[in-house]
Amino acid sequence: MRSTKIWKGNRGFTLIEALITTMLLSVAFLGMAAMTMGSIRGLAFSDNLTRATTLAKERIEQIEHADYATVINANYPLEDYGTIAGYEPFQRVVQITDGPEANMKTVTVTVSWREQSESLKNVFLATIIAL
Repeated sequence: MRSTKIWKGNRGFTLIEALITTMLLSVAFLGMAAMTMGSIRGLAFSDNLTRATTLAKERIEQIEHADYATVINANYPLEDYGTIAGYEPFQRVVQITDGPEANMKTVTVTVSWREQSESLKNVFLATIIAL
C-alpha cells in the first residue's frame, strides 16, 4: 500500500506572519482614512468658496444693472448669517465709495462664512461703476 505524502509547502501561516500582515494593513487603511477626510474637507471648502463667489457675483451684477443714482450703501444693507435664502451659512456686505475719479463709484462685495474649524473665510469682489 502506498502512503500519501503531505506536502511540506502546505504548512499555512504562522501567528507572527498573520500579526505582521494585520499591522501593515491597519497602517495602510489608517492612511487611506486620513486621506479621505482631507479630501472631504477640501471638497467642502471648494463648495463654500463657489457658493460665496456666486453670491458676490450675483450682487455685483445686480448693482451694475442698477441706475447710477441708486447705487448707494443704503440700498444694499448687510445681509447677515441666516438671512439669505438657500445660503444661510453666509453673510454678504456691500460697500460703496466714491472714486477713483469724478462720476465713479467703487463697489466692494464681501461674502463671509465659517468653516468647521470655526475659522472665518471671505471672498471679495470689486468693480467700478461709472456715470
